[in-house]
Amino acid sequence: FFNFFVHGAQVEDAGTIIRFFPMLFAVLYFSKKRKINLIVPALAIAAFIAHPIGRTVWYFPVFWLIPIAAHFFRDQFLLARALGATFTAHAVGGALWIWVFALPAPVWNSLIPVVIAERLLFTLGISGSFILVNNLLGFLEKRHLLNLGFYIDQKYLAPGLRREQNAPTTSSTT
Repeated sequence: FFNFFVHGAQVEDAGTIIRFFPMLFAVLYFSKKRKINLIVPALAIAAFIAHPIGRTVWYFPVFWLIPIAAHFFRDQFLLARALGATFTAHAVGGALWIWVFALPAPVWNSLIPVVIAERLLFTLGISGSFILVNNLLGFLEKRHLLNLGFYIDQKYLAPGLRREQNAPTTSSTT
């Protein structure tokens, strides 16, 4: 991603688009609880299994049931929200990838352990980044250095940055 911006944004092939497009769905999933968060992975599963190669590795998109299950726990657990987001991106990317590149079944099989490790790391990275940015924005707002109206989740703020219960809110809740 960094290299993409440093050396120029040249979109020359489908692979480049497929690498970035799924992130939009991850952001949608992470940002707000909505019905589309359930529909996108379900459609990705159907699209994957509709492909002739996808039918031979029908168990690969079982990973994409994770965002559906995580949807119901996303408000209680940041890790569930992050896990759902990263597997939503994986679902969209996987469904597109099989149709554009038609990777053979052994490749999909070999990706299973990679997906497990990769997505767990991404989950931790998303969660950690959210906590870090949330606290940075909370700190800047508390010091009156910045107030852009971002929603700052009090649940993930360090105790010294949390607002008192009866204090007026300055951040947007949308």
